[in-house]
Amino acid sequence: MNPISRRTVMTVGASALFAVGTASFLAACGHSSEKPLPAPALSKTASAKLKVIDDELGFFLARLASAEADGARIARVADQWVKRGKFTGDGADFDSALLLLEKGDKLQSRFDPRIGGGHAHALWARHRFLECRAEAEKDLKISPEDSDLQGLAADCAEYSGDTAAGEAGFRKMLEDNSRQSIPYIGLAYHFEIAGDLEQALDLLNKALNATYPQPLGYERQAYVHSVLGDVYAKQGDIKNAKLQYRWALSKKPDYAQALNGLVDVAQWEGNDDEAEKGLRDLIDSESPTADYELKLADLLDRHGKKEEAATVRKKAETFYEWSVSTGYDGYLRPLAGMKLAEGDFKRAAELALRDIEIRPTTESKAIYQNVLNQAKNAGKPIDESTLKKIVSKPIQDAPKS
Repeated sequence: MNPISRRTVMTVGASALFAVGTASFLAACGHSSEKPLPAPALSKTASAKLKVIDDELGFFLARLASAEADGARIARVADQWVKRGKFTGDGADFDSALLLLEKGDKLQSRFDPRIGGGHAHALWARHRFLECRAEAEKDLKISPEDSDLQGLAADCAEYSGDTAAGEAGFRKMLEDNSRQSIPYIGLAYHFEIAGDLEQALDLLNKALNATYPQPLGYERQAYVHSVLGDVYAKQGDIKNAKLQYRWALSKKPDYAQALNGLVDVAQWEGNDDEAEKGLRDLIDSESPTADYELKLADLLDRHGKKEEAATVRKKAETFYEWSVSTGYDGYLRPLAGMKLAEGDFKRAAELALRDIEIRPTTESKAIYQNVLNQAKNAGKPIDESTLKKIVSKPIQDAPKS
């Protein structure tokens, strides 16, 4: 099956659901983006990884189709759609998750925190931080002890610029149970962006030792070690940064964030050949790859390989444009940066404005103001009233069965 073709996997077991009256929400998940993913879309290795995701999706769909749908099964399928969306950068995958959760919620006789939490998580993964916070806080009124919802609400407060509420939320979680990893990780981010790197390091180490509801799994450990590496790198402590990235890889050998960290270390140490190899390996094995392609293009430019750099950079830009057009908001900032560099000030401003809508932080507002300033300095001032508002596409409705 072509990994980016229409969702043929969604037909698995669908007919069985008509017998129990839940066909409507399962059928709703068969749509995909109108625009195909730019070719060549995925390497052979990345295609194989996506096939695993799709096979798992098919398995969980079959389970959902085989019995009366409940919150756990619905949330598991939605989570798999979110996992797919993170891999493809396709807004339609997040649409599938959100629509499934909405339909599933209507089938439940009472509030199910697994569905509420799944909805908030899908919005978070799609970078809809204000919407995620609103959803999580609404559901917390019904299920106030749900630690996942508490963490999402605090996390989205941080990401959307309300850092005081984010910090308060995480501290409240620790007051309730000091053995949780989520609030330590959240507070570490809070202090990292505030510039208190020593505090961030201390909190991340505490997260590694958290044991509730169970000790961190290998992938989560790899994540925390990678963030530790990033924080040490910000301090200029390259030795400890490298050590943390290697610790992460000892937990999960192909962990992309750690591999990317080692690419940065190689460049800081002046080993551009090693950095280039690391980036090419990531581009060959991961998805999405546009962020790595931009770094590779910059490295190639430094070595005078202008033609290849331009080709690689254009490929990244094409992907960013496609992903944003599908309704995924995670690439607004890098695309705005590329448009600004190209002198397309109006498009850069429109993208930056959308970024402010989803996370009205000091940084996002500064990015927008920078676009306006550069446009003015270039003799092309922007009339803000003429900017085209980037409106996210609504979630597609379910087809009639």
